[in-house]
Order: sequence, then structure tokens, then C-alpha cells
Amino acid sequence: MGQGLSWIAVAAILTGPLIIWIALRFQQAKIQAQRDVQLALLGKFSSGEEMTRFLATEEGKRLVDHLSTPGEEDPRQKTAGMLTGGSILMMLSLGFAGLALTQDLDRLAIPAVAIGSVGLGLFVGAAISHRFSKKVGLDRDRS
Repeated sequence: MGQGLSWIAVAAILTGPLIIWIALRFQQAKIQAQRDVQLALLGKFSSGEEMTRFLATEEGKRLVDHLSTPGEEDPRQKTAGMLTGGSILMMLSLGFAGLALTQDLDRLAIPAVAIGSVGLGLFVGAAISHRFSKKVGLDRDRS
């Protein structure tokens, strides 16, 4: 029984880096797709003047608005993501702590504290990010 729980602990610890790796791959794919669209758009114009005329039209302005720069994200979405990640990590930490207490497995206290600390760090980061966004006016409606 104890050996099976140690594999669960190892799997849980390895899940965090896996989730981060997947999120980074999705972000890289999004950036690459934006680059591909921008390169395809540039290839459609035979001159800079032609592209300038297009960008001055209503359709061109909408296109430029739609193709936001990579990393430009609503601060509220970032804060919500941090809160979500923090909540997930805190629940995972509570699970480890519960196993450590109920099954008398002291070795699970270490991952419980480590994971809980990261979750708490995400909560603190979300609070700081939210406060900073409000202070500099980034939290306004982005319609």
C-alpha cells in the first residue's frame, strides 16, 4: 500500500511541470499561427503603398485590431488564470496533507507544503497583479 502511494506522489509532482510544458507549447503554437497569418498577409501585397492603403480601410483596421501582439492579454484573464492555478494547487496540497494525516504517511507532508506554497504564491501574485492593474488603469473594460 505504501509503495503505491509513493508512485501517486511522484506522478502528482511530475504533473505540474507537464502542465506548464503543455501551456508553453500552446502559447508557442498561437504565436507561430499569428506569425504565419502575418507573413501570408504581407505576401498578398505587391508594394508597401498597397498595404498602407489596405490598412487605412475599415477592414484593415479591424484586421490590425484582431491581430494583437503575442503576450497582449486582458489582465483580468491573467489574474483569473493565476487564481485557477492557485486553486488547483491548493486542492492538490490539501489532498497530500489529507493522505499524510489519515494514512500516517509523513513523507507526503513535504509535497503538501511545497505544492501549497506554490498555490499560495499564485494567490498572492494574482492579488498583486489585480491591484497593480487597477492602479495603472489596465482593468478597464476592453470592449
